[in-house]
Amino acid sequence: MEVDAKCLFCEQQETHDHLFFHYRYSGQVWRLLLQKAQVYRVVGTWAEEKRWCIENLGGKSFKQRLRQLVLISVVYFIWMERNSRCHGGTAVPPEVVHKVLSVVQQRAISWRGIKRTKENWLLSLEWIIDSSVFV
Repeated sequence: MEVDAKCLFCEQQETHDHLFFHYRYSGQVWRLLLQKAQVYRVVGTWAEEKRWCIENLGGKSFKQRLRQLVLISVVYFIWMERNSRCHGGTAVPPEVVHKVLSVVQQRAISWRGIKRTKENWLLSLEWIIDSSVFV
């Protein structure tokens, strides 16, 4: 069985690098959400991003948990949109940013005992996370 390797969003060659980071829309999503998560760097290849995550996303601080959730959510929603198009779904551009914002807000509200530091407070304002998470 032959598999079509064209990107379902733009008809270019589909690779992990292209789909998740270098397709114009997904690249914009990453830049916007990484900036909101206070990550200021250029997005690289799949392998580079995987290595960066392993080296930088450990820990259970508020910032790290938020960054982990953003990463998981963006990959999930881009992949779901791709699968929807692949299996006959609509070709409406995904609203990944809004979906990720919603997931972060919904999940973070269940977090408790977060230290009320300036950095955490500013992150909570950026992501519109209720102040009830703080001790």
